[in-house]
Amino acid sequence: MSFRVSRYIFAIAVLASLVVGPSAKAEVPGLATYDRAESVVSKIFADFSDCSTPSGLSQVFYKSSENSFFLYWKGSVDSRVQDYVSALPMDVKVLVSSAPYSWCELEATANAVVEEGTLLGVSVAYPAENGGSVIVETQSANSASQISEVQQKLNDLPGTFSAVTVEGSSEVVAASSRQSDSSPWSGGAGYFWPIGTLAARCSTSAGVWSDANNVPYLLSASHCVEPAIGKVITTYTGDGTAAIGKVDMTNTGYYKPDNDVAVIKPNSNTVSDQMFHGGISAASTLTVWGAGTSSLYQSVCINGANTGKHCNAQVTGVGMVVRYNNYDRKNMVRAESTDSTYIDGTGDSGGPVFNYVSSTNHYMLDGIIGGLDPSSVIPCGVTFVPSECAKTAYYEDAASGLTAIHMHLSH
Repeated sequence: MSFRVSRYIFAIAVLASLVVGPSAKAEVPGLATYDRAESVVSKIFADFSDCSTPSGLSQVFYKSSENSFFLYWKGSVDSRVQDYVSALPMDVKVLVSSAPYSWCELEATANAVVEEGTLLGVSVAYPAENGGSVIVETQSANSASQISEVQQKLNDLPGTFSAVTVEGSSEVVAASSRQSDSSPWSGGAGYFWPIGTLAARCSTSAGVWSDANNVPYLLSASHCVEPAIGKVITTYTGDGTAAIGKVDMTNTGYYKPDNDVAVIKPNSNTVSDQMFHGGISAASTLTVWGAGTSSLYQSVCINGANTGKHCNAQVTGVGMVVRYNNYDRKNMVRAESTDSTYIDGTGDSGGPVFNYVSSTNHYMLDGIIGGLDPSSVIPCGVTFVPSECAKTAYYEDAASGLTAIHMHLSH
């Protein structure tokens, strides 16, 4: 399998595919069972999620923590599914449940909600795990009454929105944007530095502080800054004149290539607890409340500055060791698209991977974007600079990465 980092370089040679060596196997108990179960999930989803020939498929996934295969289906299950399920290992528990909506119905509703609900502050919509609703996140509805108001307004819109469940968020609006951030610096923003007469581009993950003396830094990926040591890193404003700072190499503990994490020391000595999210020119931010650790089949949002936020991602591998740029990168996580669209692109490296915890109404930083798998490359949609996009992404686990460089988030 080949592997490509998500840094956008204007030199083709630097963007050559990188080989994942033998050490790249995920260190997951029951790996053979996991791989076979994942193969069944992928085949079912590929064959029954095509909305040009709708089926009753609602959701399908495997949870290794429970060694259980879950299938949600609307109506009578297609007889062909049995052929796929029979390929599962004998010890896997198979759980089939009915669902009120099919995957195609949920996807159509999600798209309609985002399109029709823009004026209501709707920012994210995605199918729930049990196929029972579309989860909607908003920019401003935080209290129960505000959520109820948005829910009612969505119900009043033309079309069928009965499947919608509205959840609040802690998002705020900032004056700057992903591509022209300013002090105090935030995560999810684009930056670049010169390589001769060319340029390279990456993304920031979050503002962090050193454990030793609480000095502020900007978190990113080490493979991004490896060629930028000693160079001035700037925002991507077009002319590159807005300087952020330099890669901190005074303490080698702040640069860990084997964990693919590193920090940038801002000239202003100020960073924030905010993270840009949304489209490539988004000015909306949300508050990062802490560092998390991804688990298998968890839904995450991959949020690089070059291709924007993608919440159609599901974790399919944890504890992975992946070799690229001459290092074995530890504690990597693999995420794959749940709807066959792209989730990552060149230029997104170093950006944040996050998830929403409904019980606390908080957003958690789960990872730092590392790269994409060229075998899953598909055409991009809208990007800030020309890019290569893929359905499979790899990222560094945030909790272990921050521990490795002795940094913490503000909350």
